[in-house]
Amino acid sequence: MTHSLLPNQVEQAQNRLHDLVDEWIQKQDDVELVQSHRLEALARFAVIDMPNARHEDWKYTRLVSLWKQDLVLPSLQGQQVPIDSALDWQIMGVVLSFVDGHFCADASTSLSALPDGLVVSALDYNVANHHDLDAIHCLAKASISAGYRLTIKANTALQQPIMINQVGVHQDALQSLQFQVVLEENASATVIEVQQGAVGGLILSQLTVSVAANGQCTHLLWQDVDASAHAFAWRDVTLARDARFMQRSLLVGGLVSRQQLTVNITGENAESNVATGVIALGKQIQDVRTHTRHACLNARSQQLHRFAIGGRANGVFHGDILVEKGADKTDANMATNNLLLSPTAQANSKPQLEIYADDVRCTHGVTSGTVDDAQIFYLRARGIPAEKAKLMISAAFVQAALDDVPVEALRLAWQQAIADKLQQALVA
Repeated sequence: MTHSLLPNQVEQAQNRLHDLVDEWIQKQDDVELVQSHRLEALARFAVIDMPNARHEDWKYTRLVSLWKQDLVLPSLQGQQVPIDSALDWQIMGVVLSFVDGHFCADASTSLSALPDGLVVSALDYNVANHHDLDAIHCLAKASISAGYRLTIKANTALQQPIMINQVGVHQDALQSLQFQVVLEENASATVIEVQQGAVGGLILSQLTVSVAANGQCTHLLWQDVDASAHAFAWRDVTLARDARFMQRSLLVGGLVSRQQLTVNITGENAESNVATGVIALGKQIQDVRTHTRHACLNARSQQLHRFAIGGRANGVFHGDILVEKGADKTDANMATNNLLLSPTAQANSKPQLEIYADDVRCTHGVTSGTVDDAQIFYLRARGIPAEKAKLMISAAFVQAALDDVPVEALRLAWQQAIADKLQQALVA
């Protein structure tokens, strides 16, 4: 596979996507407000530069494979499509399933049987965000097929998780979803987001989370799309006074995946805690980007990102922490650890700190290395074969970022998924 396309080939791909989405928009019968937002985003997509290696943000994340695809926009509205899901373990919480970008009632909890304090409603507009200079994000806004708002009412503590299950069924399908999660004062909830399937397709997802004073939100993400798929997601979180946000992510699927997280800490004594486990094998590109903005006193943020990279894969991380003027007593830490499982694996990490306040504690660090020979020797001395020892060490390295996942069924499923995925690296 070549690493670049001629400018006219990229322009042709852009025009092809534009015409596809434009034709699809014209067939929709949504309210005028939704149409105007889609058309506005599509108009911007038509003139904005497509991502390429000359752009610093895309230097290590090549999109040649995406521009070569002939994507389609299937319409499944009104159809009931069963999901042959691998998630038989799923906890019996609230499940919202989407197939190729459309709500699937047969695989979802009835919206008339939701627990007290949870309200699910349709979005009639695109939620504001901070990514409009990105062509891929403009495409996501233009092609959005479903949007939902999940509101957890004040003083409500949901005991069971809310699972958003996003599945690609049709080959080469383009799907785009948008969700808004609003936790009112003193509310708490766990949201599980799962992405799977999508052979040759493109999965786009936007999630906006707003946590009011004393609210607590746990977000658990499992990106396990097909090895031929492309997955891009944007998640924006805003934390008010004394709010808590915890995110744990396992990213293992896709040919090219970019997951972007923005956390805006706007209330005193708020806290964000983020950890990511990433496995990239073959020719995969796994790209994780974070932006944490401290805009108030006495706030804390913690990040841990662990990449296990094999084959000719590339693990990309770009994280920055911004401490604004007046955000004294900020305590922020960001760590990225890369485990290289083959001589041709690549890790490109770029942490940044931007500090405009006094009396803060901010740190960042990056490590890269191979499996420790001493650890392998230790296990072999106890009768464990070398290949199994390497698997155990690599799996433990990734799992260390995810050991505190609060949903036991998900934590156990992730442990098995990590072992299964890394086994591929050892037999390759």
